[in-house]
Amino acid sequence: MSRDNTREKGRIRSAFFGNEPDRGFLVCMISIGFDGGGVQGFTFGLPKKSFVPKIRKEICGMFGVNDEESLKGKECYALRCFDGYNELIEGLETMDGLRFTRTGWAWRMGFDQKSVLDDRKESILSTIESCRKRIAREEQSLRTLEKEYVDWER
Repeated sequence: MSRDNTREKGRIRSAFFGNEPDRGFLVCMISIGFDGGGVQGFTFGLPKKSFVPKIRKEICGMFGVNDEESLKGKECYALRCFDGYNELIEGLETMDGLRFTRTGWAWRMGFDQKSVLDDRKESILSTIESCRKRIAREEQSLRTLEKEYVDWER
């Protein structure tokens, strides 16, 4: 029996908004532990320091808290756009139905952000094109294989 992972119940284990200590990137990082086991991060980069308080206010406000430390332990749903294994978390939903998605937030902030669907389509088309080129190279190699072969036994 298959399980739908597009809306998976979990609990926030930690949250951080600001300069990521190891690399110095501005990030929103929320770690979610799932009821069935496992942990996954809802993480994305922020373009400017001025966005840190905005995203903190929006996400914390959605959960009815004032700071990221108070998010710890809050139940939520991790929202994924596709049901495949190891899909990225696109957003969070509170237990009373309030939602935050990274794409929606980017659009509200005025960024030129592709939808997850458009991004996936572009990726698949790119993979198909890459495979076509590889097939053409392999077919060419097959045509010249015998001519290039050195048989040391004859």
